[in-house]
Amino acid sequence: SSTATAEDGAGRVLAETIPTPEGSAYGSSAYNFTVLLDGLPATLAQVVSMSVGYTGDDLALAGGKSAGLRLVHYDPVARTWADLGAKVSGSTLIGSTKLTGLFALVATLPTPALTGPPDGEVTGLGPLLTWANPNGTTQIHIQVIPINNDGPGIDLIRNAETGYQVAAP
Repeated sequence: SSTATAEDGAGRVLAETIPTPEGSAYGSSAYNFTVLLDGLPATLAQVVSMSVGYTGDDLALAGGKSAGLRLVHYDPVARTWADLGAKVSGSTLIGSTKLTGLFALVATLPTPALTGPPDGEVTGLGPLLTWANPNGTTQIHIQVIPINNDGPGIDLIRNAETGYQVAAP
């Protein structure tokens, strides 16, 4: 789980730690964009364009796909992130906003791909489950649920493995 801290207009770090949007990780850039008028926070009267470059590490975090990179704005009242709908141009994300505050480049994390058993269903006892992990995976969460909820399930958090042999009862 990634977190970020925000700074106020004077560069002081706020006490709050802000989690990433669900299914995402922070990329290489975060900005606290503030507009001051006579020393006081002001709002923007017009939409401004925001351009943020991304790195090869950002791209790798998104599974090598620039479509997995997003520019987001944090709403401290709702405690949520909003996607600016930025477009990719070269190695830059370009978005538009009238908002000020905390902005971050985030990568949508790819999900593991099931490789076996075919169709994700098993019959019989002791099946071997296999999958392919995205780059950078450090842990996986495995859930095995009986199809009719007629028996105990399995709920495991494991290291970045690519298979698990379900033990027969």
